[in-house]
Amino acid sequence: MRRDGDSILAVHNEITILKNLNHGGLVALLGYGDSGEVLKPSGRRIKNLVYIMMEFVPAGLLFDLCQTMGAMGENAGRFFISQLLDSIDYMH
Repeated sequence: MRRDGDSILAVHNEITILKNLNHGGLVALLGYGDSGEVLKPSGRRIKNLVYIMMEFVPAGLLFDLCQTMGAMGENAGRFFISQLLDSIDYMH
């Protein structure tokens, strides 16, 4: 993330939105902070990073499932699009 004001504001806005979402179709926000730290392979340490911790989803991404399974048929399409629309309706 760039450290300019707009980028920092965008992350804080995202955190504010995620804190208020509670829906089974959405990945949950577990925590956040501004004291994150990364140790690069070169040994360089970057401190005071903003971070967001999200719920682990063991099933992976829908995109990956589609890549693995290939064509799943109309019933599977209805199932997934119904879940997506329900989640989008909740967020709206």
